[in-house]
Amino acid sequence: MVIEFLGIPGAGKTTLASAVAKELRGRGYSCHLSLSDDPPRRRELRARILHVKKVVWALAADPRLGSCLLAFVLRTRPRSLPRIIRMGSFVRLMDGALRRSRQGPERYAVLDQGLLQAIWSIVLFGTPPPQGSLRALLRVLHARYPIGAVVVDVEPGLAWERLVTRPVAKSRIERAGRGDLMTALNTYAPYFREIAALWPGPVLTVTPDGRRPLREDVEGIVAFIEKGRGLLEAVESTKPRPPGSTGRRHA
Repeated sequence: MVIEFLGIPGAGKTTLASAVAKELRGRGYSCHLSLSDDPPRRRELRARILHVKKVVWALAADPRLGSCLLAFVLRTRPRSLPRIIRMGSFVRLMDGALRRSRQGPERYAVLDQGLLQAIWSIVLFGTPPPQGSLRALLRVLHARYPIGAVVVDVEPGLAWERLVTRPVAKSRIERAGRGDLMTALNTYAPYFREIAALWPGPVLTVTPDGRRPLREDVEGIVAFIEKGRGLLEAVESTKPRPPGSTGRRHA
C-alpha cells in the first residue's frame, strides 16, 4: 500500500510522513519512506537527457495513463513542457514505491509527496483544466495505484509563517515574495480539497493547528492506514502492474 501525503507547502507533510513511518516500523511493519526534501541535484546534460528518456518510457509503458496525464497537462494554462516531465517523474516515483510496497508482508511505502501532490503543483500559478479532466485522471490513477491519501489541511496563514522562517526555499511557491506567497496559498489551497473530494480511494484529512500533539495525528493516520490496506487489497487483483514488477502477491 502506498501512503501519500498532500497539502500546501508548509503544511507539515514531511514531518507527519516521517513520524508515521517511524510509528509503523515501531509496530512491526516493514515501511519504505520517501521524502522530497533531499538536497536538489544539478544534472549534467547527459543525465538530463537520460532522465527525460526514462520519463517518456514510464509514460509510454501505460498508454492509458500516459495519454490521460498528457491531456490533463495540456489543458492546464499556460502550457509547459516541464510540467509533463514533472508528472512523468512522479509516475516513476510511484512505480518504484508500488514495487517496494510489494516486497514483503504488510509492507508500506510512505511518500510526503506523490502524484496527487504533483497534480496540484502543475496547476500552481496557472489555470486548472475543467473538473472533468481531473476526475478522469484520478480514475485512471486509482485503477493503477493503491494509494491511501492523507490530506494535511492547515490554514494558509500557519503555512505562510512556517515557510517564511525556513532558511532555504525548497519550492517555486517559497521563492515568491512574501505577499505573492500568501496570495498563492490562499488561491490554490482549495484545489487540494477538490482533489481529495474526487479521489476514489481511501482519504483521511488531518488538520494540524500547531497546538495539538503530533502524536494524536500520527495515531489517527496509522489507524487509517491499517483499515485502508484491507479496502485497497479487496480490489488490488484487478489493477495493472507497473513495468518490472512481479506477479507475486503478499498478504
